Amino acid sequence: MTVARAPSVAGGRPAARSMRLIGDDDRARSVVARAADDEPAAASAPAAGEPEFAFEPKKKIRPRRDGSKTKRAKIKVEGMAIEAAKGTAPVTLQSASEEAYILFLFAYIVVIFGAGLFLAVSAFGILPENVDNWVTETLYPAYSPIVIGFLLFSSVYGLVKTRNDPDSASGR
Repeated sequence: MTVARAPSVAGGRPAARSMRLIGDDDRARSVVARAADDEPAAASAPAAGEPEFAFEPKKKIRPRRDGSKTKRAKIKVEGMAIEAAKGTAPVTLQSASEEAYILFLFAYIVVIFGAGLFLAVSAFGILPENVDNWVTETLYPAYSPIVIGFLLFSSVYGLVKTRNDPDSASGR
């Protein structure tokens, strides 16, 4: 398609209406029409405070749902594991002994932690002389065997739990 343009008007742009079209008339007319539509927009400057390009779509504001109309499923699930988790299951001898053993391990680790703090404080020399002598002669040599005892007790608990668990690989 070939477009023959007329001489420019003031401002350096050719007048859109004065173009003579040669070739594909429909396509050429649409190009000229688009050029004519663009001229007024290009000549006008944006107003003060308006951005030069405004491509942001308007946001639709939706009201929030409060959940009052939401339908919830009502299913009653029963089972031993659920009752045990809620604390409504009857206490068995195995669960009572396991709970007591875990309480023993907890008390044991609290003693280890307290003794470690006591050893740390005595290292700074702020304790009285007789307490510092007791820590040096009694507590310090006994601390490592106490920690080893905790490791043994917790390992035995782990082995018993693994052996009793039918899903574990070593319990088969």
